[in-house]
Amino acid sequence: MDDQLHRDAATGLVMRRDFDRMVEWEVRKSADRKGSFTLICLDIDQFHQIRLTHGEEVAEVLLRRLTDVFRGGTRQGDVISRGVADQFFLLLPDTRPEQGFVVIEDVRRLLTNSTLKIPGRSEALSLQCTFSAGLATYPKDGADRETLQRKAAAALFRAKSEGRNRVCMAVDEKMVLKANYYARSQLDRLTSLARGLDRTEASLLREAIEDLFDKFEPTLEGRGHEPGETPGGEPPAVDRSGRH
Repeated sequence: MDDQLHRDAATGLVMRRDFDRMVEWEVRKSADRKGSFTLICLDIDQFHQIRLTHGEEVAEVLLRRLTDVFRGGTRQGDVISRGVADQFFLLLPDTRPEQGFVVIEDVRRLLTNSTLKIPGRSEALSLQCTFSAGLATYPKDGADRETLQRKAAAALFRAKSEGRNRVCMAVDEKMVLKANYYARSQLDRLTSLARGLDRTEASLLREAIEDLFDKFEPTLEGRGHEPGETPGGEPPAVDRSGRH
């Protein structure tokens, strides 16, 4: 199978089209065996600026150096693919979320603490690079390639937004909107509490909401409102999509 793969000319990595097929095969395999695997989407921080400052030739050599770092930091059987420009994808078979996080976090730390030597026309350049990455795991974060890639890309975007040079794991899309209602410090405390109790953030929030209902619904009933009724007296809107 390896001989039939199309490879990127600059890095020798698997092309995205073949990588997608490998992910789809991994989905089928993991479904049959009730296993898991991790998908990672990453790109190089400030790569566009590096390209502008040092030129296209240096940028291409840098990508090859980075490919060596990724290969050296991942395991036998892991698959690395190059996407557009400085984007890379990794497929980690038989890997749970926490295992995948450790693998890519170790690579990130290694790269952060390394200096890459790039041959130049007059003298070698010494460059330091970092990357940001997003991670999604089958079946926790999705049951098909498209969903997993979308969630890994969203986690990558979050890593970039939070300051770059970090790895973010996919979150439940139903919980994303909570960031619109709570302060960052509250969300951090919620995450810490969930980890300490070995529970999900969603379950803790649902429990808190139920406590809120128990606390305030008797007050509304005393004012003549029925439970579930809006203050204006109209029944609440019904979600007819079938979702819960």
